[in-house]
Amino acid sequence: MTKQSIKSILFLTFLICLSSCNAQAWSGKVVGVTDGDTIKVLKDGKHVKVNLYGIDAPDKGQPFGRQAKKFTTKFAAHKTVKVEPVDLDRNGRIVGLVTVYGKSLNKAIIRSGYAWVNRDSCNESFCFEWAKLENLAKKSKSGLWIQHDPIPPWKLRKTKNKKSINSHRLRGGKGVIYHGNRRSYVFHDPSCRYYGCQKCTELFHSRDEAINARYRPCEVCNP
Repeated sequence: MTKQSIKSILFLTFLICLSSCNAQAWSGKVVGVTDGDTIKVLKDGKHVKVNLYGIDAPDKGQPFGRQAKKFTTKFAAHKTVKVEPVDLDRNGRIVGLVTVYGKSLNKAIIRSGYAWVNRDSCNESFCFEWAKLENLAKKSKSGLWIQHDPIPPWKLRKTKNKKSINSHRLRGGKGVIYHGNRRSYVFHDPSCRYYGCQKCTELFHSRDEAINARYRPCEVCNP
């Protein structure tokens, strides 16, 4: 058996062991809240980042991102929680179910209207119930659903990544280009839902450049 084969076997054994270890529920104190769907839990003296399974809360800078984080902070911060790992994300971080004194944080934030059920990742039987709670929050205009047509974070990330790449290419790999709407005289950054509007044909290489041209910042993306 070659050294490469031995290394491969050892690595595979490591992954199996890791998967098995992560499958076991454990408890720890919440020592930080990154955003509405990500917390840091103290385990064996280390801070472990845990992403809430099956849901997606607004990202930082997105409408209701602060409110979602505030909800999770009030629900779980400085409390002992139970973490039931379901999966690992592409960065090796735990994705799981989190309960606080027997109450599901994943479920609670959906019910409150501060997160979406991620249909691509939520594959368990209870996801159907969560989808019902999301619809109820939407009908009652709870949380982020007070908005007419809120954009799910995963769609915004795809759009942002695509436009950031395009902006990067336009600048020869340097900085960000803002788009100015020649009709409204409002300018947007690449993360904005209105960045690619039909009249957004004016290009600015800085915020000051846009303001000096008598354009005003978009109230949605606040560039």
